[in-house]
Amino acid sequence: MRRVAANNPMNRRRSQRGYTLLELLLVLGILLVLAGLAFPGVMRIYGRHQFQTVVEDVRAHLAASRLRAIDTGVVYQFSYEPNGQRFSVTPFEAAEGNSLPTLEGTLPESFRFETTDNDQTSSTPQSITGASTTDASTMSNEVIILFVPDGSATEAALDVVDEENRFVRLSVRGLTGAVTVGGVQQRSSL
Repeated sequence: MRRVAANNPMNRRRSQRGYTLLELLLVLGILLVLAGLAFPGVMRIYGRHQFQTVVEDVRAHLAASRLRAIDTGVVYQFSYEPNGQRFSVTPFEAAEGNSLPTLEGTLPESFRFETTDNDQTSSTPQSITGASTTDASTMSNEVIILFVPDGSATEAALDVVDEENRFVRLSVRGLTGAVTVGGVQQRSSL
């Protein structure tokens, strides 16, 4: 039988296979510093993604207004509250017994609609449809964008603005009713 000496350096190395508390705390500190450096970038990416999701939802509702008008043969309106969060897609003239579907939505709390400086949609509903605009919904402070069964729409632009005063402009082309989405821009605070 062979005895191994307790003072043998090979034996000591084999028995110390773990990490010391100091080494673990050092690694944990480095990881916390790296996480702290990465956090602002991750939050920026998350904010941009949330903004894109909200804008895409509004664009989809605008496109749905056009498609509903074409499918049903009825003029549809997309209406929204300036400096508000509510929007809706409804038939322009509600006929009795009309069971056409309507869609309503709300922007998340940190977002709002704004009209653009050159927006003239509030004065055009009668000119595009030839109908009278005595409907109560057109007389409120809502802005209305009309979509006609032939695929055309009122020429319009609206902004979706977040709490940091960044905005994305959505434009509706009158001739085709196509919706285009601009990039994220920062409003200058004057």
